[in-house]
Amino acid sequence: VTNFWQTLQAAYGSSGLVAWGAIPTCIPIFFMGATMTSLDSMLKLTSSEKALSIDLDYNDEMQLGGRATLFSSLLCGSPAYGQTKFNVINLSIARTAASPLPTMYLGGICFAVYLSGVAGPIINIMPRFLLGGLCVFAGVGFLYENLYEGRRNMNRASFAIVWIIFLTNFIWEFFILQKLPKKIQPMVPGLLVVFILGIVLSTFEFMFAFMHKASPPKIRGGHE
Repeated sequence: VTNFWQTLQAAYGSSGLVAWGAIPTCIPIFFMGATMTSLDSMLKLTSSEKALSIDLDYNDEMQLGGRATLFSSLLCGSPAYGQTKFNVINLSIARTAASPLPTMYLGGICFAVYLSGVAGPIINIMPRFLLGGLCVFAGVGFLYENLYEGRRNMNRASFAIVWIIFLTNFIWEFFILQKLPKKIQPMVPGLLVVFILGIVLSTFEFMFAFMHKASPPKIRGGHE
């Protein structure tokens, strides 16, 4: 069992063990992670709004997620924002999307687990094939949704960009990154490369979509 104060002690009381010279190498990953987290949070809000058939205040939700993430980081936690699948499960159990009680209950349980330090033993007693199956389930579902079903929700250009990003990330991580100098490898992860590539390709798609010549409008008379 790892007590919560041991984690905080390792995070805040071991400054002498930090390789401060490696921080500049991590800066691109920091910016990429913050950007990807913000984009993913917006996507989750959009999908949750559609799945729950409710109207969300994006500004308020993004600020709430930011405050929760900052608080979580102080406790050595991960980014905190809503997940669509959990929101749907919550709605199916609570039968309401307006009550804050389910969130308060879940937050209380998670905080109790954090203080008790039993998260590690709970994970350790779970069969490895179950944890691996959950990872495969989440990953395969994501790939199926974007690489196969995406053709129904996207135009051809957007669907092609998704495949280009996927293949570029695969080739970069398994074939190109390993050949680069070890000092450069942490600065150019595949996720950063495809993130920049996605912005460039999406920009060109937007430009080409609005560069075509629009047909003149048909003018109709009042009698029509």
